[in-house]
Amino acid sequence: WAREGAWGERGAARGGGSGKGSAFRGSLAARRSPPHPLQPRLRLAALAGKKGPWTEKRIYEYFAVLGERKDKPAKLSGGEQQMLAIARALIANPSIILLDEPMEGLAPLIARNVEDVVRRIRSEGNTILLVEQNAQVAMGLSDRGYILSNGRVMASGPIAQLQADAESMQRYLAV
Repeated sequence: WAREGAWGERGAARGGGSGKGSAFRGSLAARRSPPHPLQPRLRLAALAGKKGPWTEKRIYEYFAVLGERKDKPAKLSGGEQQMLAIARALIANPSIILLDEPMEGLAPLIARNVEDVVRRIRSEGNTILLVEQNAQVAMGLSDRGYILSNGRVMASGPIAQLQADAESMQRYLAV
């Protein structure tokens, strides 16, 4: 979460992702084509994954707004697109979920909603690799952090240790 970018982590393994460089994001293709019902989008993502706790039913319970639109053509807001991206990653039941700046470009209230969803997913024991510019959000959602500057790791460790390093916090994060 340095000015140039950084990430927090919670474990390591293989898995699905969501974010700027991911096909799971709202994507230009989704914006250019006519809206489609959400249900086929989730089913397609589920086919690519493995069986596990994240089922279509659970996704719609977890993301009520998506459940309300599952059978209807949907033009999604930025926050809804992020929730769909996260849902598509989860339904594949990955070992790790990559979230690339999931709050980027969202209104503050919607960003807090997405942050709450990430916190809830994390609290259930899911492994998340988070890339986030907002240091406060990243530290609040992570067990460990890495401060990057010009592509180099300048500091790393448990969040409490990083927060105690006043010099790095001021120099790289302006906190």
